Amino acid sequence: MWEDRPIGECRISIGENLDLAELKFDIMGERLYEELELAKLYEDCRLGYQNIGVEKEILLFLSQSLAKAVPYLCAVDVGCGTGLLTRVLAPYFTRVIGVDISLAQIQVAREATKDASVEYKVGPGEDLSFLEDESVELVTAAACIHYFNTDRFFKEVDRVLKPGGCLAIISNGRNTECFTLTPVTKNQDVLDKCNHLMKEVLTFSLHQFNESSRNVLSEGWPDPKNYKDVHRFTVTTQKEGSIDILVGLLNSFGTFWRLRQENPKDDAVGRFRERFLEIFREISPTPEEVQEILASPLHCSLYRKPL
Repeated sequence: MWEDRPIGECRISIGENLDLAELKFDIMGERLYEELELAKLYEDCRLGYQNIGVEKEILLFLSQSLAKAVPYLCAVDVGCGTGLLTRVLAPYFTRVIGVDISLAQIQVAREATKDASVEYKVGPGEDLSFLEDESVELVTAAACIHYFNTDRFFKEVDRVLKPGGCLAIISNGRNTECFTLTPVTKNQDVLDKCNHLMKEVLTFSLHQFNESSRNVLSEGWPDPKNYKDVHRFTVTTQKEGSIDILVGLLNSFGTFWRLRQENPKDDAVGRFRERFLEIFREISPTPEEVQEILASPLHCSLYRKPL
């Protein structure tokens, strides 16, 4: 049973009989985003989904099997984190529900969301029991599919989607290629060194996940059975700034956060920062001020539920 419980001035929903601690390696794999400080870093430092066209592709795909009138009735953003994608979807649906297993993430999402059509629930992505059968047009899962038990998740998605509805899975791609850091320079040697070091950073992060998550991050996820109408596309999200944008991103990774909690004296992010600055010294006496473009490809798969 689900019930509303107030947190400050906002309301979220929590599964009354749900023991989140027992779900660590069963329902949603690893639990890496439980701290409020980390959730705030996630909100502030991730690249986000605004102004890159993801929602336009989704709406076009939906319009090919459902009525073209916007707003649609309901979308569910599973593994919503702090609501980065949830808020992008809000203008196109009468009701948007963000679901995440982390209470801290949901608290930050509530604080960042002004649209009254958006609501948030605490719970695992594989349990959408608060929704009726065939009641939503869209289910999204952005940067989180590697945490899910995909068999259970796909079963729930199939239950709640209307015929002709869409499941959208968005991923940054293979872990060693999911982010690039490109300094604003024509020095090819510096560009090559940055590319090599960034892959080292991402490989290091990959090895901090459990085996199940690593496999999905490295090899991809299975397609849901019987969903034969699939549209795949890739867009890029990016921001420009100093080395601080990379430091912020890495500090928002649950993997690096867990390392700091387990060994506070071992500053992996700080070590990588110094190595990047050493490279930047080849092109500037003030490496902290060198401008870089931090970018990530978003690989999107849209699956249509058969009519």
